[in-house]
Amino acid sequence: MTLLMTQDTRISKPPPLRRRVGRLPYNNTYTFTEYNHFSQEIPYSIHFKNFPYDELIPLHYGNTVEILYCEELKGMVTANRQNILLNGGNAVIFIHPFTVHSTNICKSPGLMYVLKISLNDLRNFIDLEKIYDFNGNHMDCLPVCYPRPEEFGCIIKEMIRQDHSIYARLRCLLNLFELFESHIMEKKKTFVKANAIEGDKLRWLINWTNEHFAEQITIQDVANKMSLNKYYFCKYFKTITGITYWTYLNQVRMAHAAKLVEQGKSTTECCYECGFESISYFIQLFKRTYGCSTLQYRSQYNKAIAEARQSSNNVYPPATSKQEHHAKTVWENDVKLLKKQ
Repeated sequence: MTLLMTQDTRISKPPPLRRRVGRLPYNNTYTFTEYNHFSQEIPYSIHFKNFPYDELIPLHYGNTVEILYCEELKGMVTANRQNILLNGGNAVIFIHPFTVHSTNICKSPGLMYVLKISLNDLRNFIDLEKIYDFNGNHMDCLPVCYPRPEEFGCIIKEMIRQDHSIYARLRCLLNLFELFESHIMEKKKTFVKANAIEGDKLRWLINWTNEHFAEQITIQDVANKMSLNKYYFCKYFKTITGITYWTYLNQVRMAHAAKLVEQGKSTTECCYECGFESISYFIQLFKRTYGCSTLQYRSQYNKAIAEARQSSNNVYPPATSKQEHHAKTVWENDVKLLKKQ
């Protein structure tokens, strides 16, 4: 589901909101390379998701700018060698294209807004990178985390609320990146270049792991694939990602196991199809990762899916416990007005 930008809203009526703003499915990363199908007409998308149960998305990367606005969530987001702890408050996280990142979110009453932008396709309307260059800055120097996340959240919500107007949406994008630019960092070009080289190696390893996770893998096997000494590889991987490769491999296996549980497969099938040799270890690790057994997880998933289907007609995200009722009323009124057009 994507946010569709029309050339002239006075001439052509906007398509239904459902095509432009939507809810993300649960445990939604099926592969660990995100390639989004954007175009000059659809240069960005906004999705939202809630967390009725624990969710783990292991290290992955995409070809777009990705902005996460986390509202009343608990857990951790890892990006660009930083672990961002979510403690129930709000946070905004900027993820550069092809930057490896992961999310580990606990069952929470809040929401995550995911704004993805294809800078190349957005140039049909505005060139954000040229604007930064004009100001003597570079988008590569934007940090991962920002103070006062509510300011960013208000702009993203306004993009949803003003979805019928291309002018309002472009103003929101400019305001958003002006706010990001006010927190620009000083970085040397050599650092950015070195970071890119490291990223290429790590992205290759992520793809390889995703293809071979069901096999019996040893640290020595992976080190050989990377043409590195075993001990140097362990240090290299933890320095870049903040976790050991063994922890990462188990996260990948657990993410795939969760999908198999959702599909109705037995605990034994999930265990062996995801590369584990011990059922007892698999059960222990699954409970440690998701806070419940495979049967409880499947029950929570089915319940969440049923609730999502009941609310499928609501194109706007639900209000969280701390949001004012007024905001929700405004959203609902906007939907009624757009349906009359």
